[in-house]
Amino acid sequence: MKKQILTLAATLLVGSAVVLTGCKKEDTNAPTIKLKGDAEMVIYLGDTYTEPGATATDLDGKDKESDISANIKISGTVKTTEAAKYEVTYDVTDEAGNTATQVKRTVWVKHKNSTVAGTYKTTESCNFGNVAEYNCSITAGTSSNLTITFSNFGNFNTTINVPATLSGDLNEKVTLESGVYAGLSMSGTGTIKPDGKTIVITYNAGSDSCTATWVKQ
Repeated sequence: MKKQILTLAATLLVGSAVVLTGCKKEDTNAPTIKLKGDAEMVIYLGDTYTEPGATATDLDGKDKESDISANIKISGTVKTTEAAKYEVTYDVTDEAGNTATQVKRTVWVKHKNSTVAGTYKTTESCNFGNVAEYNCSITAGTSSNLTITFSNFGNFNTTINVPATLSGDLNEKVTLESGVYAGLSMSGTGTIKPDGKTIVITYNAGSDSCTATWVKQ
């Protein structure tokens, strides 16, 4: 009789263990990622990009929160030598295999007046057949980071300074300030290459139309 009671007690203990194990809650909670800093950043050509990073938290099967920021995988490269729109992505997976919704950061690398300023070698051709090469410069304006001045623009045998503004998503578009320079009515637009070393401008000077390529020295 005593042996039967011990056997029954052991059976009950095993059964209880099975029930307890079967009641363990499965971890189906996906982690969450939160960016440090802004989701959209603007820096300028030649600046240093410092990755702000992100944090990640996770709830386990017992709804206990833990920090898994160290497991975040960051992908994407920001090249500060080329003006462009860059995307950095953040991903993380917890121990149970649950994956967080991917988070993204947009980084704009833009031109500004100080990155455009410098000495240039210019090659120019016009509809009337004249082709010229000459030296000139660009200086940064003082009112904002979007204003510049072309010195010796067009090489019209007299030094003229033509103000211009930068615009566009990357400040890559150049618009000359329309006016009369060296006795000619002038206007024009251009584009700065991503590396900031070349500017191509098409402009009208009186009845002539010219294309000038400015290469930074």
